[in-house]
Amino acid sequence: MNSMKKSIALATKPQPACYDGKKPLNKAFPVSDRKRMNIKDLSVILVEPSQTQRKLIAKQLAELGIGHIETYNNGSDTLQALPVSKPDVVISSLYLPDMTGTDLVFEMRDDEELLSEAGNGVEAVGLISQHYYDLVISDYNMPEMNGQELVDHIRSESGQPGLPILMVTSESNENRLAAVQKSGVSAICDKPFTTDSIQQILQQILQDL
Repeated sequence: MNSMKKSIALATKPQPACYDGKKPLNKAFPVSDRKRMNIKDLSVILVEPSQTQRKLIAKQLAELGIGHIETYNNGSDTLQALPVSKPDVVISSLYLPDMTGTDLVFEMRDDEELLSEAGNGVEAVGLISQHYYDLVISDYNMPEMNGQELVDHIRSESGQPGLPILMVTSESNENRLAAVQKSGVSAICDKPFTTDSIQQILQQILQDL
């Protein structure tokens, strides 16, 4: 199943780390500074064996303003629907007729790598169109499609507009960096970076989701 969720898509052009002596950016931007995903744009799959509960929960989701809701009563049908539906959220009962909710989660992630790599933005677009990810880490300067263009695509044209994006860059042009932030990047990290700085930024991104 090639459309199940992976953890990280990495788009980067191999190049030596470059540092201009300025203070590293290493900054995660709050959701208010980024393009917020509207709840009306969410696509939800609801997995609930009870028809009564299924209708009740679907009604509550619709009242919240969620525009696209698909319902299933078992795990097998849900797994078959995922490659086509590509939902933003899956809501599942713990106990299903053919498996548990936990089994469903493991099946969704079964046989998938934790990391995908792309040599440029165009390759990253192809991966994102086929798989679900928890995070994208991208360089700014890439051939064919740069980091800002990739962010624009994810936010405006992909099926995962709310996907967190960490931009790592040696770019020093403030206007370009401001444009990247405005386009909806979750965080910018300067090169060279340390494990601690990346960990801190990722924690900030996750807390803001």
